[in-house]
Amino acid sequence: MAQTDGVPLFIEELTKAVLEGASQPDAAVSALPIPSTLQASLTARLDRLPAAKQVAQIGATLGREFNHELLAAVAGLPEAALAQGLDELVNSGLAFRRGTPPEATYTFKHALVQDTAYVSLLRGTRQKLHARIAQVLEERWPEVVETQPELLAHHFTQAELTERAADYWQRAGERTFRRSAVAEAIGHLTRSIDLVRTLPESRALAERELHLQTMLGQACIARYGHAAPETASAFARAQELVEAVGDVSQQFPVLYGFWAVQFVRMALPEQQKLARQILALAELHPDPERLCLAHRMCGATDEVGGELLAAREHLECAVALYDPERHGSTAFVFGQDLGVSALAHLTWVLWLLGYPDQASRRQAEGLALAHRVGHKNTLGFALMYSALVGAFGRDDSAAAAHAAALLELAREHKLDLWAASATVVQGWAMARHGQEAAGIEAIQRGLADWGKSGAAWMRPFFLGLLAEACAVSGDMQRGLGALDEALAVIERTGERWPEAELYRLRGQLLAALPDGRLDEASAAFEHAIEIARRQSAKSWELRAATGLARLWRDQGKPADAHTLLVPVNEWFSEGFETPDLREAKAFLDTLR
Repeated sequence: MAQTDGVPLFIEELTKAVLEGASQPDAAVSALPIPSTLQASLTARLDRLPAAKQVAQIGATLGREFNHELLAAVAGLPEAALAQGLDELVNSGLAFRRGTPPEATYTFKHALVQDTAYVSLLRGTRQKLHARIAQVLEERWPEVVETQPELLAHHFTQAELTERAADYWQRAGERTFRRSAVAEAIGHLTRSIDLVRTLPESRALAERELHLQTMLGQACIARYGHAAPETASAFARAQELVEAVGDVSQQFPVLYGFWAVQFVRMALPEQQKLARQILALAELHPDPERLCLAHRMCGATDEVGGELLAAREHLECAVALYDPERHGSTAFVFGQDLGVSALAHLTWVLWLLGYPDQASRRQAEGLALAHRVGHKNTLGFALMYSALVGAFGRDDSAAAAHAAALLELAREHKLDLWAASATVVQGWAMARHGQEAAGIEAIQRGLADWGKSGAAWMRPFFLGLLAEACAVSGDMQRGLGALDEALAVIERTGERWPEAELYRLRGQLLAALPDGRLDEASAAFEHAIEIARRQSAKSWELRAATGLARLWRDQGKPADAHTLLVPVNEWFSEGFETPDLREAKAFLDTLR
């Protein structure tokens, strides 16, 4: 018992060894050799069963579980010899059998039994067996080749047939990427790249690695986020390769990937340069897909910088160029469907410009397209934008519903960035529905997870949601601290689109302080209106004007309040049932 160290399998194996030894003629139990390790004990048992050992070695090369038909095809043994070896293996208790040969399936009793049988093979013999298994699968099991390329990749890798292994790891990566199993795709694509880079250099291999690195970058975007080091590393290598290869068609996904990294890191000058570069390239080599991509990139870049009219023009071009029949596979080239992403950005821009009904139609159109495309990262993108449009318009129920759907999707498919954004929006909705402490905690948790990915994009707006939740809880000072941080981020990054709303919130919170810092509040509201007008952000302007008008009325200036609010309220031609327009109308009614 002392020698077994209390390991149940070792105790069992040692007992069997003693009993088998004692059953031999003229055996003295006290003279029996006692194996010093579990592996030695299992090796000794296999050595006493030569027919079983041969079969066990082949089976161990196949895996912990293997079926009779494949074993027979690989082993090439006479039927009687194979049957004897399998019977010995099963009768010894080292493996279990389910079913009747040739439909039987076998499972090693313990992973250590498989390991022992496998390591007893000489390296050269193991390599030949792995090569033989891969060859048999290719010749006789085409459905396995199609549905489990990673299995063949494993056997070719162990056989040290590098080029064939790289090919099957690539197939496995492409297959799992198309199924949105991004964590698995990253592993498979990385294995393929590692093997490709061991092969002699050639233009064909450079083109192959370029394809792999680009797909790896898109998988990393979905898994870790655009700004993650893994994403940046894949696209940096792809950029080196695309310059060496000189293929114009490959430049578009690589430049897009680089732009996406800069976009989420909110390196605005870099993303502006890349967006203009790809638009010039698309115009030089015109093609609807390339132009659609370029206008989508330019539109999104203008949007975050607060250039909303220019953004709308680019994004409407992108939507017009998109053809779902021709461009339905763009999600697997660029990480997101071009039509869905253009519609999502256009939804935001339309809402900000003061067209909430048009925004709502575009949002529904984009979400429906995302479901049809069937690409999980694209659906996550559409759900995130839908949730945030709900937060823009104070539609708590819609924001919470989209955030809940996004969180479920993100957790199922390991989409970390989308999980973080969903958590922030959920927290904001919770705070607005009486769960202030839990809501604030959720927003802070989501912000922390968002930051861990390296993302700076959206941080100012998320901090604005935190400030609003703090205000609901009555903690104005904490809310003002969040706004100070948000405005500092805007100055550092140039992400201007939420700036007017942040100054409006600042005015609201300053006015609500016990000491009533009303002059500062008025200045904040006025600055919000100025910024909104400069950006043509009518929705932000209406909300800020309503806040300032209310402050002026309370200060005994109802005529000034009326003069301020009437023109912006009358500008709107739609969205009359939205909370902001209903609030503005109700307030104006009090001034009559």
